[in-house]
Amino acid sequence: MIKTLNIWEEAIGNLKNIEENGDRLTLDFGNGKKVSIPNELKLKKKIKGKIGKKIGIVHTDLKDKEFLIQNKVDNRKGAFYE
Repeated sequence: MIKTLNIWEEAIGNLKNIEENGDRLTLDFGNGKKVSIPNELKLKKKIKGKIGKKIGIVHTDLKDKEFLIQNKVDNRKGAFYE
């Protein structure tokens, strides 16, 4: 099943693969967990180097930042958004 995130919903996991499907990118977190986001150049550039890393992606209602990508670090507080 491929999930489309609602506003202020977050997906967290180890990114295994990215699939391009026309106007959508499918982020594969393994174990059948997949998330679909818009295939935009800005998003694609940010997410491309995240394969193999634990990330969080949040769908916001912010005009210029519809999706925020967060590097997740195990056993530490905090992270940062791009």
